Amino acid sequence: MNWSDADIASAAKLWTEGHSATVIGKRFKATRNAILGLAHRNRALFPERTKRSLTTVTAQVQRSVPRPAGQQRLKSVNVPALRKARAASVEARPSVPMVPPVTPESPRWAEGSETGARSDLSRFRLADVEPRPFLSLGRDQCRFPLVAFEAASGPDMPCCGAATDLLKSYCAAHRDVMAGRV
Repeated sequence: MNWSDADIASAAKLWTEGHSATVIGKRFKATRNAILGLAHRNRALFPERTKRSLTTVTAQVQRSVPRPAGQQRLKSVNVPALRKARAASVEARPSVPMVPPVTPESPRWAEGSETGARSDLSRFRLADVEPRPFLSLGRDQCRFPLVAFEAASGPDMPCCGAATDLLKSYCAAHRDVMAGRV
């Protein structure tokens, strides 16, 4: 857009009066960015605008919100003082005693076995099924471990290996064990 000296002067006057670049652009049938470009190229006529401070915004909000009777309006907002006051109120709160974490009771099927380990599951081995290493199990084979968890965990851990239902990890007998029905 070609700007005449008169157009630049009138746009600068609107700018110094506080009108936005969008409003000035509408008056000249130009875009907001065209006005901002004009202001950038003619910095002497278009003084730089500062961002509104927090106190200005707070004062505008305070004027627009009706206050209950007897309540005073703040003159200005001191953000660091507010942060210090908030921190002091947090420190002044009474401390709540910590509750010790609740340890869940061990399931009744893991309370002991012939070997003495609490998590030894060898007593749940099915008589008619040969245990298989975990790594060799297929998709529809039971993955129930048959040793103490501390003793062997990994690809060689012996598992049940019995046939399972579709998309199940354990056979029916070991699902009952896990559900606590045994």
